[in-house]
Amino acid sequence: MWGVFEVFIDTIIICTITALTVLVSGVLGTEGGLAAFSSKGAAAVAAFNTILPGTIGGTIIQISLLFFALSTILGWSYYGESCWAYLSKNNKVVNYIFKVVFILVCIVGATGSGTLMWDISDTLNGLMALPNLIALLPLTGVVVKLTKDYFDRKQPDLRKK
Repeated sequence: MWGVFEVFIDTIIICTITALTVLVSGVLGTEGGLAAFSSKGAAAVAAFNTILPGTIGGTIIQISLLFFALSTILGWSYYGESCWAYLSKNNKVVNYIFKVVFILVCIVGATGSGTLMWDISDTLNGLMALPNLIALLPLTGVVVKLTKDYFDRKQPDLRKK
């Protein structure tokens, strides 16, 4: 349930607020429009700086990105470790190898060329859709059963109140 909630908050709420800020601020009406910015993040910073006094908008974006990046890394680490634990029947060596590789990849990602790291990240994120889409069909029945079981267990708690 948390996975669904976090995607909703990130995609619907945060992205909508950012897009509306860029649209309402007028930064797209500047010379060159969105193409004038070196990155989409620069457009968001310019938009928030236009709407908020001084350069506080950029600071808010930086702090938000810091927390977003940290929570994303922690979430992906947990999801990845849980998946490898399941696939390896909770083999401690496999979990340890995953943690070491994950830390090394984080170091490479933090120190590598920005454009190259974004290209690799975009490609790998897109490729993650393949096993997920393949697994959706055979696991649909299991998901429906587990969801029904979850809500059935929660129902008695709601009736007591």
